Amino acid sequence: AWNHHRAVVRWSYDHDVRETSSDTTAAPDARVKRSALLARLADSTDVPLVVVSAGAGFGKTTLAAQWAAHDTRPHAVVRVGRFMDDPATLALHLVDALESVGADAGATRAVVTAAEPRFSAVVLPALSRLAASPTTPYVLVVDDIHLLADPDCHEVLHNVARGIPQGSQLAVLSR
Repeated sequence: AWNHHRAVVRWSYDHDVRETSSDTTAAPDARVKRSALLARLADSTDVPLVVVSAGAGFGKTTLAAQWAAHDTRPHAVVRVGRFMDDPATLALHLVDALESVGADAGATRAVVTAAEPRFSAVVLPALSRLAASPTTPYVLVVDDIHLLADPDCHEVLHNVARGIPQGSQLAVLSR
């Protein structure tokens, strides 16, 4: 495990109000606003990893959008699809997201591969360095991580998490 001295904010919607809007195209402001949870997220900037776990339809993606609107830090979102259950594909999407929050991703993008031994010796450390490189704090949201079954994809996320600098956060959303 990485950085044992750092805590993890874990939140479950078990006791929260289920989203009542049936209009999936509604703006985040038109949906249930979780003020207490947004306040908790705002107060947790010293925590590098946020885990949001809830069933389908409980508003995890909406929460991420509301958080981005509520927080002054830049937010990047990677919405995982089934096609991303491949370490190189996932890594490239994370590289793009980190680039959008200020990381210089050119060198990392050039080395991304799922082939061993280069994956373990070059790609994984490069992802940690990339996550650590932005000069201003940011939030990286990875939505629907439950779609990632490949253990190498979990290694990709683990190495990104290892590089999250102080004041920044990796938020993983899952069922």
